[in-house]
Amino acid sequence: GQPEHRRTQFLCLMLQRILNAVDQRRKARGRVLDDPTPGIETIDIGGRSVDTIHVRDDLTYSNAQSGSERTDTWYEVTTGLPVR
Repeated sequence: GQPEHRRTQFLCLMLQRILNAVDQRRKARGRVLDDPTPGIETIDIGGRSVDTIHVRDDLTYSNAQSGSERTDTWYEVTTGLPVR
């Protein structure tokens, strides 16, 4: 229905904003985002269920130092703030 469609649109918009912000921070630090793998997850935070966007990414360093790093971050859906 209409409410579910609006929720889906909102989640997509938040996901796009979060991924753009994360990518800009990495570029500023000389990191390259190899393959973001976002997903919607409900996690427990302080005893309450919170809808989150989970972003797992693999980073490749290519400046003076080189290497790779895997990072998992969960962003609260309604605010876009990291919660874990």
